[in-house]
Amino acid sequence: MGKTAFAMHSRLCLFLCMLYAVSPLLARNDEPVQHWKNEIVYHDDPFCSRTSPAYIKFTIIIREGFDPNIVYYQDSQRYTYHYDFAAECLDLFMGMSLSEYDSITLYEQRQQAILGAVILSPRQEPPFNEYGIQFVRYRSPKTGLVFRLDFLPSIHEQI
Repeated sequence: MGKTAFAMHSRLCLFLCMLYAVSPLLARNDEPVQHWKNEIVYHDDPFCSRTSPAYIKFTIIIREGFDPNIVYYQDSQRYTYHYDFAAECLDLFMGMSLSEYDSITLYEQRQQAILGAVILSPRQEPPFNEYGIQFVRYRSPKTGLVFRLDFLPSIHEQI
């Protein structure tokens, strides 16, 4: 092998080594990012907000043709508001304006989804393992606020 051939072989080897070293950095991750899920893990869930107390917001679709036992927990670090999450991630709400969304989520008449949040207790020693469930609905001073919880068994079972 002559000097020229050896130099070209060396450069080719160097180029291939460099390409091999940086290829993981250039690779695309084509897996879709999931911004919702149907179960959460108490205190260690990556969907928890970074607030105190921490919370994870959820949506339950109660419209005809949907399973009201499915709870859509949203990534509460990425989506601060229920609407932003629903309009981007849930087919039923995509393309809907905020006023349309509010009209079918915040009022008992025509309600097609229930909004809420699981509120986690602050971390402390010894652990205080309690959580709260907060529901969102417009409350008319005349009618008050009443929820039927008997058709929502999946929230407690999934926590």
